[in-house]
Amino acid sequence: MAQPYRLIILGNPNVGKTSIIVRWADNAFDEEGPDNVDEKTKTVKVGGKEVELTISDTAGQERFRTLTSSYYRNADAILVVFDVTNEDSYSDVAAWIEEGQRYAAEAVVFLVGNKSDLGESRAVKEEVKSYVEKEQLIKFYMETSAKTGSNIDKLFEGVAKALDGPGGQEDEGATAKGKPGGKKTKSAESITLGGASKTEKR
Repeated sequence: MAQPYRLIILGNPNVGKTSIIVRWADNAFDEEGPDNVDEKTKTVKVGGKEVELTISDTAGQERFRTLTSSYYRNADAILVVFDVTNEDSYSDVAAWIEEGQRYAAEAVVFLVGNKSDLGESRAVKEEVKSYVEKEQLIKFYMETSAKTGSNIDKLFEGVAKALDGPGGQEDEGATAKGKPGGKKTKSAESITLGGASKTEKR
């Protein structure tokens, strides 16, 4: 039987949270923005072992700051997503991490920079690397594109490894930052640079 883990996803509106979920679970992308989803489940393999990841969507509640404590309950991991073309969404990352820790203190935090396909419009650059190195709660950082699918599978494979495997996150391009492995750690481990409801694009 696959080992189950529950993931939640946080971040400002329009950074592509729902699109990341739909791309990962259904390998689909809607230019107009996907419908809200409740949750998606998919099984991934970690070192020959099956791991079942279930990720719950915010269903747009973050727009009105109405996320309840029940959304965070029993979360094993938190994906905090920002848009690499939107500096404001990056500026709010610390507040989302703080909120996640308030309601799910034992969850492992992963930082995701989405919309990496829009490189010519990038607003967040080198500062994110120094932030990740300083923020001890972040397990690793990875850039993705829900539109092209870049690094989406790699992201969730890395999350599964970090939660379930002793090897941690060791994908090509990652920069190790400590001793990998285990479900909960207070040290950041690696950085990978790469590359919504109806209102969330990409």
